[in-house]
Amino acid sequence: MKQFTCFLLLFLFVNITGCRVEHFLITGIKFSGIESDVLYGKNKNDRLEGYICTTEFKDQILFVVSYERELQYVAGNISNGIGSKCYATSLGTAYDNSLLEQTFSICFNKPFDYAGQTYNADTNILDFPEILDEIKFIYDFNQGICCGGTDIIIEFSDTFAQNASFSEDSYAVTFSCETSDKKFLQAETTVKFSLNK
Repeated sequence: MKQFTCFLLLFLFVNITGCRVEHFLITGIKFSGIESDVLYGKNKNDRLEGYICTTEFKDQILFVVSYERELQYVAGNISNGIGSKCYATSLGTAYDNSLLEQTFSICFNKPFDYAGQTYNADTNILDFPEILDEIKFIYDFNQGICCGGTDIIIEFSDTFAQNASFSEDSYAVTFSCETSDKKFLQAETTVKFSLNK
């Protein structure tokens, strides 16, 4: 009977602890260029696909937006004591605000050509359907990369990479957006485009 009682208490403890949720607010963003990479575990057979930061695009164009976040509160039955020390259990994460996709903006500080058309500096390229159609947004990726976390990956298609022409100089690329609680967020990264070479 003692074993059953211990098991029941442990079962309840883990379930109650596991039902806790950390609530965050997105307070800022980081923006970086990334590239695909093969990561290896302890032996060469543990092969994983991953991403690393880059400042030069050679094959594909990928950016990552990472949230800077602030803990608001922990919802659930146990918030202190042994529950907070139980490292084997992980807490759920909830954001009390979100980035609004319709406010996303990506601007380059220099002009570039795509499919025979020139796009001027400081123009939101997401305003052009022919470019927007070549971009995929991957949300909640949640894999740590160069800048701490990976919340949104912005992936340009191979078609875009093959048909775009950039100068040899580095570009400052700015990502901006608004949040559902009316905050304006902006971040910039510097990258060089060495595509099709």
